[in-house]
Amino acid sequence: MDARRNPALSNLRWMPVFAWFWLSACQASASVPSAAESAAPPASVAGDLIVKFSDGSTAGKEVASILAGQKTVDDSRTTVDRLAGQLQVPLVPVRVTSGRELLLAVDRGEITRRLERSAASRKDVERVIPLDAEQKVLPADQLTYEVRPGAGSDLQRQLARDAAARVPSVRAQQLAAEIAGDFAAHSRASFDEHDRLLLTLDVTALTRSAVERLQKLPEVEYAQANQILKHGPVRP
Repeated sequence: MDARRNPALSNLRWMPVFAWFWLSACQASASVPSAAESAAPPASVAGDLIVKFSDGSTAGKEVASILAGQKTVDDSRTTVDRLAGQLQVPLVPVRVTSGRELLLAVDRGEITRRLERSAASRKDVERVIPLDAEQKVLPADQLTYEVRPGAGSDLQRQLARDAAARVPSVRAQQLAAEIAGDFAAHSRASFDEHDRLLLTLDVTALTRSAVERLQKLPEVEYAQANQILKHGPVRP
């Protein structure tokens, strides 16, 4: 039948072309990451840092000795403690890589002990209680604590009023920051469903800040978070 006499046949001629464009667009969208995915920082292990010291530095020579089997990772604790003091972040050595890099981890236990000592020094706070995060393969990216006020204290009454409003008062926020101490910049206060005042530390942000400060040290060649390697999309 003549397509000029039947418009439907004329439209059918273009269907394979439209189908080809549609399939091409689908393949492109599946293989090319979105702008948000491209802009997002790579995933990393919360609390892990990788440091490469210059070969001529004392720390660099120490790492080389560990890699050669002349020393153990525990022998680097003096160096790591010095770095931790400069960063004001407790760190522990984990291992040395084949690239002469030292893998460090934020000492979560020491963070908890510091918060406990800080809370104990306040007469209106009974204690801080670590709240166990859900067990996962990788370390949790946050540390959460209950801030328990002293029984019958003004703070307890203040927190009861705050909990009813579901918003920590300025006093509650200041209290959480004071208990957090050196970690205050990466902490926040909130209430949970049980009306408990929670102090939460962002371990990922703490790690990122430590990496930025490490990069400024003259003995450090480079520092970075311990990134999680992922397989990219399979391209045809």
